[in-house]
Amino acid sequence: MDDELVLDVETKKTFRDVGGNFPEKLGLSVVCAYSSKRDKYYSFLEQELDGLWPLMESAERVIGYNIANFDMNVLRPYYIGKMEHFPVFDLMLEIVNSINFRPKLDSVAKATLGVSKLGNGLDAIEYFSKGEIEKLKEYCLKDVEITWKVYDYGRKNGKLLVLDLFGKPLEFKVDFNKKTERKDIGLTLPF
Repeated sequence: MDDELVLDVETKKTFRDVGGNFPEKLGLSVVCAYSSKRDKYYSFLEQELDGLWPLMESAERVIGYNIANFDMNVLRPYYIGKMEHFPVFDLMLEIVNSINFRPKLDSVAKATLGVSKLGNGLDAIEYFSKGEIEKLKEYCLKDVEITWKVYDYGRKNGKLLVLDLFGKPLEFKVDFNKKTERKDIGLTLPF
């Protein structure tokens, strides 16, 4: 079975702190992941990223919500290889292609699964600044769990739901089974 790896990144700073939309300047506080092949959740602090790269490099698909424009760019300064070679599957971009607007993950999770996130990204930055690392990990791991469940639901059912502007569920079709391009990745694994 191929490994599908779900990722979520939390940062040390806000866009306001770094003077604009520069994800690569935000600094990583924690990245959490779920490996479908291993059926296991992981969390990595900045100094532990050596454990993340082999998971990403061996994954058939790296999945996230806004991963292409945010998470991968936050990770870019930490990785010696080419981030653009990873086979990224961005749920948010797939959803935008289906419904022509950009919903929050929480809106999709509430409508599709009946579950909510534990907070928002600003909460995670506050946890980090206060040294509440276990709360930070818990928040990030919950986002990974929700992202996996939304992805899995969409893959199995060919549809998702989102709350519209009036709070009513809107059903739409998705195709999460299409192939993701995998380029040659320079491995960081020891030989």
